[in-house]
Amino acid sequence: MLNGIDIASYQNGINIAGMTTTDFVIVKATQGVSYTNPFFNKHALDTQKAGKLLGVYHYAGGNNAEAEADFFWSRFKPYAGKAIPVLDWEGYQNSKFSQGPTWVIPFVERFHALSGVWPLIYMSKSVCRSYNWSWVAEHCGLWCAQYATNNRTDYQSKPWTDSKGCGAWKQMTIFQYSSKGRILGYGADIDINIAYLDAASWGRIATGGAKQETADKMDLFPGTDDDHDYVVKAYQTALKGRGFYAGAIDGIWGVKSMAAAEDFQRSKNIDANGIMNADTVLRLFGLEG
Repeated sequence: MLNGIDIASYQNGINIAGMTTTDFVIVKATQGVSYTNPFFNKHALDTQKAGKLLGVYHYAGGNNAEAEADFFWSRFKPYAGKAIPVLDWEGYQNSKFSQGPTWVIPFVERFHALSGVWPLIYMSKSVCRSYNWSWVAEHCGLWCAQYATNNRTDYQSKPWTDSKGCGAWKQMTIFQYSSKGRILGYGADIDINIAYLDAASWGRIATGGAKQETADKMDLFPGTDDDHDYVVKAYQTALKGRGFYAGAIDGIWGVKSMAAAEDFQRSKNIDANGIMNADTVLRLFGLEG
């Protein structure tokens, strides 16, 4: 999993290289059909120079959806294959917000036709459950926002979210859990996020190698056929039996399963990465020498 921030023109002057606990930065590029963040290229290039993963977002303005996709692509194009594109779907300054998927679908279809990549969609968790997003969820990963409190916080490995689900999405790709982040290298409030990805998964989304990718699509089960849900169910059952997992035995290696695996790995003083490698599996099933 990865920790990261999202920024816009408000963060002009940010020292991205000095943010040593930050793995990725998602930068605002455009809004509507005419606005470009004047610091977009600087922020994006600084992110790349600092060796961090890059995301780039367009804020929907409620104009013609295909025209907005064209405009976003015109600014995003230099970073194609190197950054994850995102459509920011919010109500403020978005006259077509009530249309939901009706507006979003032509935007993402047009952007995919131009770039070969399906963008992630950013929205609040309540919006996930307010419309039928099924078609969008089949093609685009979810960057979801929900805040537990307004208290300031550093990065969290297990941020709170409610248990009501994400509508058509089985799980989030990225979770924005606070706008009051206080992290190393930046002295003011900032949006903070956790991505349920590794760097390789981030790259596959950016290059169009995956429609969407979340933790359950990573190589979490080396040496096994992880297409079979019985493998995941066996791990979930074993983790539950040891008191690390409280979720459903559903064969889906989601956020709760991965967090349980990491807790188990910490208890055994092995690398806590959520990957069910041979060492982890042997210890989980009591087969270590």
